[in-house]
Amino acid sequence: SERVHVLTRQALAELDALEPSESRDRSRASVLSASANGHFLASRYEAARADLEASDELAQRLGDRETVLENELTRARIDIAEGRYETGLQDGLRAARDARDAGYESVGVTGYRNMAIMAARILDHQSATLAIADGLQYADAIEQSHCRQMIATTTALLDWAAGDWEAADDRA
Repeated sequence: SERVHVLTRQALAELDALEPSESRDRSRASVLSASANGHFLASRYEAARADLEASDELAQRLGDRETVLENELTRARIDIAEGRYETGLQDGLRAARDARDAGYESVGVTGYRNMAIMAARILDHQSATLAIADGLQYADAIEQSHCRQMIATTTALLDWAAGDWEAADDRA
């Protein structure tokens, strides 16, 4: 986690050294978005939100809807981790659907995967089931096997949480 933080800060410093351009700002928005995700994974939510705000400012100015949706998904995960379950799940599932509908395959399928995992972690069976069903359908449609496997495995976690050991074992 610390290595990722060092590398993202290095990338930002290198971008800052370049002449101002739309390309530089798009890259900066993307790096800040990735940095926010790294902070989230390290449970540094305040730092994650700061990077999200900076990324959003650039992405919205540039009309980079894909990065805006990526940021919305990270923000939703932070909200869930901080206890705002309902709004986090609603916002995250909406962002995943919007990304899917806009054709941003990576953001959409990863969004469904992450929302399914977050919902399973907080044992929100209904939201997890919705994210899993939509995510599996989308992963199959775009032939994305990594997220599909992770989404399917999340179903096994839900089976385990419900005490259905045999189904959990079969799915896993």
